[in-house]
Amino acid sequence: MIGYDYCTPDYVMGSLLIDPTLPRVSSHLYQEGQDLLEGYPALTSQNRYHGIVFASDVNARVVPQCEGLGNGKTYGEQQAVQYKNVLLVQRHAKAKTTGDMRVIWGGKGMKSRLVERSGWMILKEGGAWLGVKGFSRTKVNGSCGYTWDNDVILRMNDGKAPVALVAGQVSDFLDIDAFAKYLQCFMGKLENGRFILTKDSKDFLSLHLESGALPEIDGKPINLNPDMLFDSPFMSSEHGSGVVTIKKGHRKLIIDLGS
Repeated sequence: MIGYDYCTPDYVMGSLLIDPTLPRVSSHLYQEGQDLLEGYPALTSQNRYHGIVFASDVNARVVPQCEGLGNGKTYGEQQAVQYKNVLLVQRHAKAKTTGDMRVIWGGKGMKSRLVERSGWMILKEGGAWLGVKGFSRTKVNGSCGYTWDNDVILRMNDGKAPVALVAGQVSDFLDIDAFAKYLQCFMGKLENGRFILTKDSKDFLSLHLESGALPEIDGKPINLNPDMLFDSPFMSSEHGSGVVTIKKGHRKLIIDLGS
């Protein structure tokens, strides 16, 4: 699995990228002296978290989160794919104790500030914009519809709907009309069992609707074994090297964990 974060001064959008075809596995096999099967034990499958946090307030965040059934926890809850400021997430077809897909609007008064344009729920939060849309699994580019459980929880009318989050900065989109125009670049379509979010009429992000294949970016499956362990402007490390480089401006620190 890969933890993916896209950072700006006004927001951070992040996700957990997995192979949705792998099963949940029981760590109790270790206690029985057996090797753990390939898959995701409870530690890595419980209450998976994707979403966006804003710089405006410690509680300002928007999180796609399925309803927890039974003990309130979810296991293998979602599959996701992200590239920079765009996140696509869906309830995993084989999720355990997991109910409908919902979106949690965690900041104060967010519901009252939302504006809907062409199925996109648009929020301005501090110096950032966010557009959220739950897509239909049967109608091309259609909205799945939604209902509010309360002032915080937005429930998709289709509990397995793919949900897209698209972020931007106010410095790039000065008003809601500019950001809404940008959102129109993104459309949803259905093809070969997949939901595909297109950008400027080209395939962009894609999820298999029954969690039967890897997510795709630009028509290619995601790589869960990248060359880099850490890969950001501030911290980098080649996988397996044991060497981590931390830098900012002219300052640079190299840590050799193998020495």
